[in-house]
Amino acid sequence: MTVPAEPEAILSPRSEIPPAASPLSAPLHHVTPLLFSPSLSARTGHNIYLKLDIDQPSGSFKLRGVGAICQSALAASGDTHLVSSSGGNAGLAVAYAASRAGVGCTIFVPASTETDVVERLRKEGARVVIGGDAWDVADAAAREEVRETGGTYVHPFEGEVLVNGHSSVVDEIYDQMPEGERVDVLVSSVGGGGLLRGIIQGVTRQGGKKPVLVGVQNFGVDSFNRSLDQWSACGEEGVVTLERIESKCTSMGTKKCSAATLRDAIEFQKDGGRLVSLTVTDELSASACWQFAEEKLPDGRKRMVELSCASALTTVYHPWVLERVLDGLEGEKGRKLNVVIEVCGGSKVNQAMLKEYKEKNGKMEGRDRIRVNGVDFPASSA
Repeated sequence: MTVPAEPEAILSPRSEIPPAASPLSAPLHHVTPLLFSPSLSARTGHNIYLKLDIDQPSGSFKLRGVGAICQSALAASGDTHLVSSSGGNAGLAVAYAASRAGVGCTIFVPASTETDVVERLRKEGARVVIGGDAWDVADAAAREEVRETGGTYVHPFEGEVLVNGHSSVVDEIYDQMPEGERVDVLVSSVGGGGLLRGIIQGVTRQGGKKPVLVGVQNFGVDSFNRSLDQWSACGEEGVVTLERIESKCTSMGTKKCSAATLRDAIEFQKDGGRLVSLTVTDELSASACWQFAEEKLPDGRKRMVELSCASALTTVYHPWVLERVLDGLEGEKGRKLNVVIEVCGGSKVNQAMLKEYKEKNGKMEGRDRIRVNGVDFPASSA
């Protein structure tokens, strides 16, 4: 088998969590809360709702699609070994799904993966293979293992079953909105594009007036946004491939986004939908990250999310960012909107990181550069 440079394979004991009584009887993901935030609503001048996929058992939205793949594979074969590639959240979702279903799994991770994430994978019962400078290298090794030894390959952001699983978040949001209210804006972080594609699928299935979708990435890990901006500017539909990952948002860390997501995003806009690409700095995400962690939410709890998830939260913890996003959207500016933030979760966070974010970045009231639909707004004019 061809593996990344200096790989490390570790087989750990299975998790003590007992498998579900019937892993095919119900979805493995949970219905997560949608909370109205009075403080963020007052801060932005809009009605802000937080969809808390941080509350999923695996710690992120990834369980929606990964759980569906696991159940589909079990239904087809009755038994399988799951193999995936992930720097964190997708891998944790695969490991959780495997443990609940009583099957084994192997997760290939890049060398940059945090030690505590690797330990969590091991504790969940996963065999972990470490190596390569980026997710793309780990993914190639995962595919090679499946070709040589069998099992079920689980792509972390591609595939119809996975995307359909992710689309369940939209069904929940629509069901949970107050009676008579609709979603005007739906904001989510974007990595490879699986979640965004699921959101597009979900809002299209729901029918009616589509909300404005906002896909947020960070400079240096923005393959999807660059690809969409390129199409918007000149009609080229090719996926932009990054030379390297130059952001601390490693959960977004693919050099090349999903071509299927780009295709669906283009079709969504051709069909009258509006999708805004928003690119922010790591510093803005870090500022939103620690502020969110310190805020007691309406259910009385505090929660932590990782840097990549906090990118979506920049729109509400830095209200000027949301103003820029809405600027130029006919019929939206100057109106109080129902804005839903998909708080997608993530495991790459701890108190030491949050302390560092707070000390180094503060509230970023001096603002910072952003890019909206391919147009750059420097820090001095943001």
